[in-house]
Parts: sequence; structure tokens; C-alpha cells
Amino acid sequence: ATSRKHQMQAQNMNSVIAPTPHLVHDVNRNKSRDIISHMIGKRVTCHLVSVNNTGKASSSFRRMTTKIVATGTLLCVDRLKNIILSDVVEKRAIVDTDNSEGEGEGEVEFVERSLNQVLVPGVYLTKVEISHADLKVVLVKS
Repeated sequence: ATSRKHQMQAQNMNSVIAPTPHLVHDVNRNKSRDIISHMIGKRVTCHLVSVNNTGKASSSFRRMTTKIVATGTLLCVDRLKNIILSDVVEKRAIVDTDNSEGEGEGEVEFVERSLNQVLVPGVYLTKVEISHADLKVVLVKS
């Protein structure tokens, strides 16, 4: 009985314990949090797309697509990927797809404005960019 007990202990000591999926997920999540926490205070560019439907009656129903690029200083990110930026320059390309008549994307109007603070909704977020120089600093710190 004693030899069987020693065999089991030796087998347990020699076996390699693989991390469970939830532990790997937690490690990746912690690494992502570290990287994002070091991005706070850096200039980032957020790309968004939203689709707006306008018009009251079905005959006058129009579909407008707005492409937005907001560049500002990263202040905060929550678990839903909502982002708060300060000192923001927002650039919009508004595409009226109702007037396209099958030729290209339609009429495009460009608008630019400066804002003190902006909440970027995560549901409309398509891409977040950071400058190469700032990225090097973030990766060294994390």
C-alpha cells in the first residue's frame, strides 16, 4: 500500500499542470488592462460608423451613413468599450445613400469641429489607433 502511495505522489510531481482556460483568459485580460492603463493620457484616434434613418413616411424614408474620426487624449475606457476623450477634433463624412441612384456611394458632406470632451460609444467603434511613438512607450511600460 505504501509503494502505491509513493508511485501516485511521484506521478503527480512529474505531471505538468496545464492552465485552465479561465486562468488563461484572466491573464490575457490583465495584460490588456495593463496596456490600456498605460495608454491613458496618450493621443488616440477612434473610427466610428453609424447609420441614421430619417424621414416620417415610408416614401420619404432616407438612409444616411456617418463615418466619424475622433482624435483626442484618452481619459477612460469601460467594459463596454465606451471611450472618453478630451481635447477632441472630430471629423465626419456624411454619406447620403438615398441620392446615389446606383452611381457610387452618393453625396458626401465633410464636417469638422473641436470639442472639449467626447464619449465614444463602443457599439459604433470600429478601430482605435495610437501613434507609433506612443505605442513604443506603452509597450515598454506594460
